[in-house]
Amino acid sequence: KMGDELFPRKDGKILTSDTDYLDVWKGMEALQSTGKVKSIGVSNFSILQLERLLALCKVLPAVNQVLLLNHTHMPPRSSSSFTAGLL
Repeated sequence: KMGDELFPRKDGKILTSDTDYLDVWKGMEALQSTGKVKSIGVSNFSILQLERLLALCKVLPAVNQVLLLNHTHMPPRSSSSFTAGLL
């Protein structure tokens, strides 16, 4: 749904989109073919999503940007913190 709201709601529930990411990818491939963008990529795709995309795309993603957090700067936590869902 288009609009000003970041997370539009109806009856208290967040509205989701039924747009397939393959359709979006085709649009990005078209932009690349016009020269408006140099490279295109994805973000946080699972292996299954990547396999589906690679099977049907004309342009390979330049990158799969994934957030990787390094918690080595944090002090060790007790195992009870993990089981309690605090981390």
